[in-house]
Amino acid sequence: MKKISLHTGFTLIEIIISVSIMSIILVAIMGVFFSMSDVSNKTEINRQLQSNLKNAIELMAEDIRSYGIDTSCSVL
Repeated sequence: MKKISLHTGFTLIEIIISVSIMSIILVAIMGVFFSMSDVSNKTEINRQLQSNLKNAIELMAEDIRSYGIDTSCSVL
């Protein structure tokens, strides 16, 4: 008659392999997260620069409009 084993746990090798696989997956997910965070920061900086440039151009256009252009002078 065959003995039935009641010990149905994981071996040390199985635990080491599963922890290694989970670590690789976690590192990959963290890499994607940090990459997305970096892209988000660069996008925000770019948005702020464009906003500042827009404001500067609007101020310059307002100054140009307020001073006007003297068209009464004629060329000889």
